[in-house]
Amino acid sequence: MNLKNMFLLVLLLNITACTHHHGHENAHSASHSDSHMTLDNGQKWKADEVLRRNMNVIHEDLHALMKKEATNKAYAVDYEQFQKKVQKATEEIISKCQLPPKMDETYHVVLEELLSANENLTDAKKQKDATDGFVKAFHLYQQYFD
Repeated sequence: MNLKNMFLLVLLLNITACTHHHGHENAHSASHSDSHMTLDNGQKWKADEVLRRNMNVIHEDLHALMKKEATNKAYAVDYEQFQKKVQKATEEIISKCQLPPKMDETYHVVLEELLSANENLTDAKKQKDATDGFVKAFHLYQQYFD
């Protein structure tokens, strides 16, 4: 296991109860940046059940994929299955989103990272690099959501 993969694995293991994301379609999240992220009066936003459950699913599956990557046992089928799970989870988050505007705007930044990383999984040359985008998304999520 190289140092980069070890760091990413440790980072993911330290992320707790990853939750939410909402993005009303890829085009809607295209121009968000970290500057659009805000806390809820200095506190992390409280994720709803849909967000929390789906972010946990993505997190657990990402952890499993990264373990395979660390031992050079991640194959195209693993990336394809993970991509489908991320797509399904983000679609549910989007379709059932009822977040207040500021919380929603903050989550859109996380969603943008998730969708971008998920798109990179379709390119065999970018698959392992896509995990960096997922790690960034979960890092942001951890900073702004409980």
